[in-house]
Amino acid sequence: MVTSNRPLEPKKRRSKSENLVPFAEVQKLLGLFREEYRGIRAIPVRAIVGSVDRSTLFDRQFKPRVSELRDRMRQVSLAYPEGDFPPIKVFQVSDVFFVRDGHIRVAVAKQEGIEFLDAEITELETQEDIPPDADIADVIHLQQHRRMLEETGLANVRPEADIRVSLPVGYTRLRESIAIHGYRLFQENEAIFSREEVTGDWWDRVYQPAVEALRRAGLTEAFSRSTEGDLFLWIEERRRSLFPERGKVGFEDVAWEASRTAGAKPPEIAEE
Repeated sequence: MVTSNRPLEPKKRRSKSENLVPFAEVQKLLGLFREEYRGIRAIPVRAIVGSVDRSTLFDRQFKPRVSELRDRMRQVSLAYPEGDFPPIKVFQVSDVFFVRDGHIRVAVAKQEGIEFLDAEITELETQEDIPPDADIADVIHLQQHRRMLEETGLANVRPEADIRVSLPVGYTRLRESIAIHGYRLFQENEAIFSREEVTGDWWDRVYQPAVEALRRAGLTEAFSRSTEGDLFLWIEERRRSLFPERGKVGFEDVAWEASRTAGAKPPEIAEE
């Protein structure tokens, strides 16, 4: 097995999509629940990221993709030269908004540099926070994070746990790591443990000690753009690649070897 000498660095991952985020996809992926009417207030135009039913008609900046919409924009702009539009209607999810009614008004506001619009808001709760620059790939990433927490029971047994990785596939690999730990517990104890027991033990005896080892080896400083979850999976992959030649090698030993290979120094001897 060939492993990378460097962990993931999310800033190099990909460029953002130029498409509006379709609300139906967000609802399907994140499992939105509990709807509450919030009334009318001004919202930042930059936080409007998607549409309920017209995500294909505008790009990310609400520039229309058909000429008929540009004609309507001119009409609306002439009708409201001061930008005092009637309130639009939106769904709010976390700190971002999806237009239900008023797409043309949003498009004109974007074109004319208007920073806030009055909006009639219906808020939908979800367990994930959507960042203002999110696209559908980010939503898929959040869905995978939520799925990992739910399927492993981590959110219930260790509410303080917040593991983040740079690519959605990383959450699958974390679930696999927990499953492998469960099998080892079964072998060691000849007993079957509940999902919550396995996950809690994995957090306490595998993941948390591993993160401390990463810090001692200076890897969290050397690769500050990678998450601790990225670094954990990276070192675990290196351990597996070494197994055919060296057998079982401790996580901390591999972390220190990786730090020397990557030119990292432990915090106590790092250069100023």
